[in-house]
Order: sequence, then C-alpha cells, then structure tokens
Amino acid sequence: MRKLVVAVVIGIIITGTLVTYHYTSNSLEEEIKVLAAGSLAVPLEKISDIFEKEFEVKVYIETAGSLETVKKVSELGIKADVVAVADYQAIEKYLMPDFTSWYVKFARNELVIAYTDKSKYASEITSENWTEIFKKDVRIGFSSPNDDPCGYRAIMMFYLAEIKYQNGIFRDVVENNTGIRANNGIIEVPDDSSLLNFQGKIFIKQKSVELLADLESGNIDYAIEYLSVAKQHGLSYLRLPDEINLSNS
Repeated sequence: MRKLVVAVVIGIIITGTLVTYHYTSNSLEEEIKVLAAGSLAVPLEKISDIFEKEFEVKVYIETAGSLETVKKVSELGIKADVVAVADYQAIEKYLMPDFTSWYVKFARNELVIAYTDKSKYASEITSENWTEIFKKDVRIGFSSPNDDPCGYRAIMMFYLAEIKYQNGIFRDVVENNTGIRANNGIIEVPDDSSLLNFQGKIFIKQKSVELLADLESGNIDYAIEYLSVAKQHGLSYLRLPDEINLSNS
C-alpha cells in the first residue's frame, strides 16, 4: 500500500509542469521522440506542428500518466529525446542521475472541478457548496494516485478541503467509496488492482485525460482536472480556493 505524506508533499507539489531533455545523437536526426504526460498532449501537439514546419523534423508524441512515462525510461529502457511530465519529483526520483542530469520547469497549473451541462446540479454548484453537492447522488472521477500526479493531487485536494471546511468531505467522498484512507496526515493508497475496480460514486482511470470521454457522455458528473485541460477541451469548470487547489505550493 502506497503512502503519501501530505504534510511534506503539499509544500512542494505543483511548482510546475516540467520537461527533461535526454540529449543523444538522435536529437540531431530527422525524428524526435517525446514521452509525455496525458495532460500535456494538446499543447505539445501544437508545439510539435510548429517545430516540424520550422525544422523539417518529425515529432512523435506518446502519452501516459507521468509516473508511467518516467518508468518507461527507467524500468523499460525506452529511449526518448524529450520527457515531459506533470511533477518534477518524478524526474528526480526515477530519471536522475542515470538518465538525465537536468530539467526545466516551464509552467504552473491548478486543480479545478470540471463538468458539463449534463452533470447533475450543474446549474447549482459553486465554490461555496461543491462539498455538499459531492455528497449527493453524483459520480465523481479522478485519476489513479499510483499512476498520475493529477490523481494524487486530487486526493490531497480532498484532504485539504477536509481541513478547511471540517465537514467530512474526505471521509464521505473518498474513504467511504474507495480503499484510500487517511490517518494523522498520512494517506494510504491501495494498488491499482483494487483501486481501479471500485464502482459507483467514484470513477478512477489511470490518467486524468481518460476521464474526459466519461464526462462528455454523462457517465460521470464531475472530474478533478487541471485548469489547462478543462480550458483546452472546452469544459465548464469550478475554480477552488487557493488553500486547496494546490496552485501556490
């Protein structure tokens, strides 16, 4: 069972979305391979189109959750020219110093609650009442805390909301509907073999962008996403207070 030490992680999480360069002779050839977090797919596609026209180089982009992305390099030995992920700690933990010696922070983000006009209570939800809406008969999606930074940040967001509002939101939404537990600031997360099999109120996918189809189809009512992803896909979204959206940490 994986443990997240909230008191430590919150202080450094979401300082930026990052890119690390694995420079080899391949970087000078006609193809560039990019391994990237799913949340970066849209901007990277736009950048690659511009890059290809300017330098006549073909860019191949392969997306997955950030942790799966770095493990493709560190554990599976997959070669890449660029690795772009949503948490710099994944680079430091899995890729340095054996696979890269440096990285660049290039963006910031924040968590939002994404929804559509099909979502239950879409016309009622606000930044003041969302915790009560989430306790009602709605289905909520977030990505796996084991595979995707957006997933473990979603869990932290609920935990911070519990601290801020003192209204049982973490217990009622997370603990009562998944195998995730919190005890004195330590969050325990089961592995995916059990976590991804939960049905009902909570809907978990390996990466956050995989929830978008379920949101659009009405299979879920709300998804915890990055602000950038909600904007890129034209979703309605609710911005949360700075104390819980992880934008300032």
